[in-house]
This record gives sequence, structure tokens and C-alpha cells, in this order.
Amino acid sequence: MAENFDTTTKKLKGLEGNAGEGVDPDGYADPGDVFPLREYVNKPSTNFAARGIKINNLWLGGGDKGIDLELEEYRGSQYPKNQVRETISGHVTEIDDTPGAERMLFKHKTGAGVEFRPDGTVVVSARNNTIQITGGDHKVIVEGNGEMVYNGSLNLRVVGDFNLDVGGDYNVTVAGDKVDDIKGGYSQNITKNHQTVIQKNRSQYISGIDTQVVFADKNEIIKGSLNLNAGGVIEYNSGDRFTLTARNEIEQTSRNINIAAENISVIGDSGTFGGEEIVYYGKTAHIPRVNSTSMHATTFHGTLEGKASFAAKADEAGSAPLGTGSGGGTQTVVTATNKTTVQTDNQIMRDYQYNSNKGIRNVNIDPGDVLFKKINRDTEVGGISNRRLTLPEVRSKLRDPKTQLNETFVGQMVAEGVLSSNYVNAAPSKIGDIVSEGPSTRRIGTNVLGNNVGAETKRYRGSVIAKVMNVSVDPVYNPEFTGKITSNTPLARGVKLARFLGGYGDPITLLHIKEESKRLEIAKHLYMHAQAVRQVMTNTGNFDNYRLVVAEGVYRPHENEQLTENSFNDLAQTGRAIVYELRNTYGEVALKKTFELADYWKDNLQFETMVLNYDTYDPSGKLHVQIILVMPGFIPGTKYRAYFSQDIETRYNNFVQSTNELIEIIE
Repeated sequence: MAENFDTTTKKLKGLEGNAGEGVDPDGYADPGDVFPLREYVNKPSTNFAARGIKINNLWLGGGDKGIDLELEEYRGSQYPKNQVRETISGHVTEIDDTPGAERMLFKHKTGAGVEFRPDGTVVVSARNNTIQITGGDHKVIVEGNGEMVYNGSLNLRVVGDFNLDVGGDYNVTVAGDKVDDIKGGYSQNITKNHQTVIQKNRSQYISGIDTQVVFADKNEIIKGSLNLNAGGVIEYNSGDRFTLTARNEIEQTSRNINIAAENISVIGDSGTFGGEEIVYYGKTAHIPRVNSTSMHATTFHGTLEGKASFAAKADEAGSAPLGTGSGGGTQTVVTATNKTTVQTDNQIMRDYQYNSNKGIRNVNIDPGDVLFKKINRDTEVGGISNRRLTLPEVRSKLRDPKTQLNETFVGQMVAEGVLSSNYVNAAPSKIGDIVSEGPSTRRIGTNVLGNNVGAETKRYRGSVIAKVMNVSVDPVYNPEFTGKITSNTPLARGVKLARFLGGYGDPITLLHIKEESKRLEIAKHLYMHAQAVRQVMTNTGNFDNYRLVVAEGVYRPHENEQLTENSFNDLAQTGRAIVYELRNTYGEVALKKTFELADYWKDNLQFETMVLNYDTYDPSGKLHVQIILVMPGFIPGTKYRAYFSQDIETRYNNFVQSTNELIEIIE
């Protein structure tokens, strides 16, 4: 076979192109002069992982807030019980029979792969996309809990029925709007109580009949006005008593009004009863005076005064001989049948109106707005929010100097036990490393391939300096070319705009931003942040098992919240300022690694300002750390040109510790 091998081209004769390149007829030869690898020069060639000197792990990227990956630390294997195969490019397969650490590993050079861990846990890691295609049914059984985090959007399409059976509570939290588009009917069967709390307005539009059946009492309490308009008939039917009162006035107007009762009372201090064609039928009228132009009565009972007395005398005189005056008509008096009820006067009217059970009701709904303030907390928390806040949300609000000075807000948060009373501590108890604004020295890479003994890892200093520069924008992810800006707008590979909206510190949507130009401005600023995220995602060294989480993204202030110009929250409105956390596989904030990340970004990332921000806001006293990253605004008249000033700062409980150093604060 040797005669068919071309030693010049290092390939088999008769093969075209690159086929057979580097193929030596001697199966033990090394035509590319690759082996031994540098780390194995003058050392046994048995793989380090097989000897337990190093451990091959998949890329995990860390946990997330509230999500612990629950992966036990793996200890090295025992030789010769681990069968390891590692290729030139870095692909690894392992079958380890070390007692107590039995595992199988199939790892791609990028860190992606599948691992069967000693306790039976199966880990699947993908540095890019994960695709599953099932030709038949798909069944998943999980004996424990399930947790999922999507830093982008989640679309779920079910062609058939979607059945959800929840054995416990069903809780849904939505930062933006919730829209139900139901083509068919909608049915709810609630065994117990149903409560709805609405901060703003409520509207219902019904094109058909609205029927409500209540088998017990129904109470409607309205602090404002009630307007009821019906184009047709309105009927009120009561099986017992119907009460209608108003403190000032009741108006009833119609072409026809019918009032009927077995016993009726119409009383008042003054007013008018009657009309030109009004006919009164009754038994007795208790009135001191009648004004009438004409009176007609078949029978009159009582005494007639005035002209009627003179008429009686005249009748008497006219019937006697002249001058005698001996007779005349006799005036007949017959007592009328009478009916007397309570005669009203001003005092009786006052008592009837204000002291009787039929009088005006005293309507006083939620005096002092006590109940309202339990729902809408705007006043109670100094105009900062209208609902209860969590510690991460309080931390977000306190970014602004005006909020820090809002005694009502801060006092209420401390009183509720959300914010520690030690939030005013200005100095940390202990500090660790300190790095200046100058470039730090670090090494390039950790694994060098090849057999050149002189190819040592090189030391270097970061070369990022303050300057005006044009941002190099990948046309695939340029927000100007991606169409309408939405939460699904891609900003980098594996980074959607939604990542910067769903920060648990105060998640929002883009629905309140109507102008497309403002959305584009936000997307352009977030493009620069996406590059910072990608630096951590693609880092194969220090941050392999850590996840960069957006704790506070694009900011939307409360309607009564006043922001300080150029504060972090003010800049966050346009996507310039974003707050990050670095979390380990247990889902915890990694204090030491966050300091290292700030040091790394200082030398390898262009920005305007970076703040290493520590606090002890947690009532437990636990130390917390975040990185506030501020990107510059673009120079007017340019598309992607900006001044990156590279300012760094360290803060503790919002008190500045240094403006040109990164100071590690230790718990």
C-alpha cells in the first residue's frame, strides 16, 4: 500500500480533492504532527480524565432565580476504570466505572452533549438550538416537580383538545395584558368563592342576553355614581320591601306615572300637588284654606261663614210681614264623617327623614379610603406603586435618588418587612480584592493544542479604552432590518429582545410604547447589551457553569412616579441601563464570580458606565450583588456611533464606595 501513498501531498494516490488527505499507510503514523498534545509532552499519554487529573463536564450555564439544577459535584475517576476517548478538536466520550461515580459522557467540543450522572440524572446540554421531532405520540412522566424558564417567547399550538388538570392551586402572573380569543363558548364552574380585584377600568360588551341568577343576597357597593340606561323596559320586582332614598333629590318624570297602594303617604314641608286636569278622590281633607274660583257639591256638611250667614238672615227677613221679622230660613248643621291621620309639621318631617327607618339612608362608603388603599396602594407608598412589591421590585425602585428620599415609600417597605432597616448602612463590614480602572492581567485560554513546548499560554492586558467609535452591527440582527420591533425581535444568536423585558425586578411589555421610532431606539441600545450577554454565553472558561440573568430590564415608571433625569431607571426607559445577576447551578447569586465578571467586562467590553452594586436590603441581612451596565446614547445624526467612556464604580446600599475601582465586598 505504501507505493500508493504520495509523501508530498500526504494523501493516497488516485483520490481527488481533499479525499484521503493526511492518510498515511501506517495506521500508527501522525501525518499532521499533532500528537502528542502540548499538555502530554514528556508525560504519560494516558488521558488526564482517565487518570482523574481533570474532569470533563458539559456546558450548563448555571441555574436561574429560584431554580436549582440540583447537580452534585462530581469527583475525579480512578484509573483504570474510566474509558476516555478525546479527539483532536475536543470531542469527548467517557464510560466511567469508578465506584460511587459511575457515569457516561458524550460531549461535543462546544460543551454540548449528554451526560448520565452517578445518581441516574440525565443532563442534556445544547449551546444552540434543541430540536425534538416525534413521529407518533409523546408521553412525559415526571415524578417530582417541573421548572421551566424561557428568556424569549413561548408559542404552543395544539391542533386538538388542550386538557389541563391541576390537583392544587393554579396561579398565573402576567406582567402585560392577558387576551382570550374564544371562538366557541366559555364556561366556569366555581365550587367556592370568586373574587376579582381590578385596579383600573372594566368593560363588558354583550350582543345577546345577559342573565344573572343569585340564590342568596346580592350587594353592590359603588363609591361613585351609578348610571343605568335601558333602551327598552326596566322592571324592579321585590318579594318584600323596596326602599329608594336619596339625600338631596329624587327625580321622576314620565308621560304616565301610576302609583297604587293599600296604604299611601305623600307628605312634605312644601311643594305642589295637582295640575290643571288633576281629579282628586278622597274622604277627608285637613286643610286650613281652599282657594277656588268655583265649587260644586251635592251635599255640604259644616258651617258656612261670610256671605252665607247674611243670606240666611235675608231669607228670614223676606218671609215675615213687613216690620215684624218673625221668621226666616233655618240653618241646618250636620257633622261630617271624619278620618284623622297624623298631621305633619316641620319637626315630624325632620324625624321622618333622618330618624325613622323609612327616612334618608346615610350612605358613607369606605370612609378614609381604607379598603381602596388595600387594593390601590398609590398613596400608602408615596406614589411609587399601586400594588404590593417584592424585594427585587423595591431594589429596582431604589435606583432613583427621588425614590431613595421618599420617606413614605421607604418607611412603608421597612414596616412591611420587605426592606431591611439596615438599608442606610453606608459602609461594608469587610472587603476583598480591589482592581483599578486600568487593565487587569490575565491569561489567554486554558488549553493549547499542539506539541510545541514553547507555546505557553500568553499573558495580556485588556485593550478596551475610552473612545468614540462606530458599533459594528451584524446585519442579521440589526434592529433596523428586522422589521417591526417586538419582544420576539432577535438581537444576537440566542438572545431575543424579550430577555430585557422580563426581568423579575419589574417585568414589562412594549405595549405602552406606541411610536415605532422609540421602539427602534430601545432595540438599538439593547443590541449592545446583547453582545455583553453573548460574551458570557460563549465563554468557555471562567463562566461555564454560571448564567447571566437580567434582573431589571427596560423600565416603565408608575404613573405617579417621578424619575431623576439620567438616573439608572431613567436611562433604563430607553434600554440604555440594564441590571444583571450572575447565578450558579444552585440558582444563587454568585458573589465572587460577579466580581470576576465585572473585572472581565472592564477589560473586554465597551460601555459607558459599569457599576458593581452590592446591598443588604434583604431583611435577613444577606449580601446581594448585581452589575448595572449602562450603554451610551448614539451621537445625533449617526446610526451607531457613540462615546464609550468606560467609567467604573462600586456601590454599597446605593452609597458610592469608589468611582474608579471595583471593590469586592465580602459577606
